[in-house]
Amino acid sequence: MDKIFKELFRIRDVRGVLLLADNGELQYRKITGSDSGPVDSVDWLSMLNIIAGLKEAEWICERLRVYIRKSEGGYLIVLMGRSVSPALVRLNCDLILPALKDAGGARGIRRFFKR
Repeated sequence: MDKIFKELFRIRDVRGVLLLADNGELQYRKITGSDSGPVDSVDWLSMLNIIAGLKEAEWICERLRVYIRKSEGGYLIVLMGRSVSPALVRLNCDLILPALKDAGGARGIRRFFKR
């Protein structure tokens, strides 16, 4: 998973990436820096009720910007500073989502054939 998100973390002031499954389980979490307190205290299952049905959202807080994007089996959440270009993050997420779909792995005979 770290390889998939490598380019996203190269963007200056991207502070973290979370991959949240539809059932509320945190599938991937990588936070750069030591200030992960607010992320650890989030009730992710309740968060799913708030963002259910959203395809894309961006929240701007005092010191943090949160970008949420619907993926195949859940949500991709990018934590970033206020100086990050949202367009650059969106572009990287557009490239990451197909890789996440492929990382899930195909089952049966389909795994031998690429599109």
